[in-house]
Amino acid sequence: MTSSILNRTIDLGEEVVMGNNLGMPSTYKEIFRLLVKNKLIDTNLGEGLSNLVFYRNLLSHEYYELTKGDVFDVSKKLDIVKGFAERIKELLR
Repeated sequence: MTSSILNRTIDLGEEVVMGNNLGMPSTYKEIFRLLVKNKLIDTNLGEGLSNLVFYRNLLSHEYYELTKGDVFDVSKKLDIVKGFAERIKELLR
C-alpha cells in the first residue's frame, strides 16, 4: 500500500509539471525540483517528497533489502504526502 501511495504522489507531481509546461523531468526527484523551482511548492516540501522517492525505489526494486526500520521510517514520513495533496488542492482553487 505504501508503494502505491508513493507512486500516486509521483504521478500527481508529474501531472502538475506537465499541465503547467514546466519541462520534461528525467527522474522522479526532478519532478519535485521543477515544482520548487517554479514556486508551486516550497523547498521543505520538495525536499521531503524527493526523499520519499528513495523509499519508493527501495519498496519497488530493492524490497529484499528492506528492514523493519525502513518501513517504520517511511510510514512516519507519509504526512509529507498529505501536505502535498493539500498544496495541490490550493493550487486548483
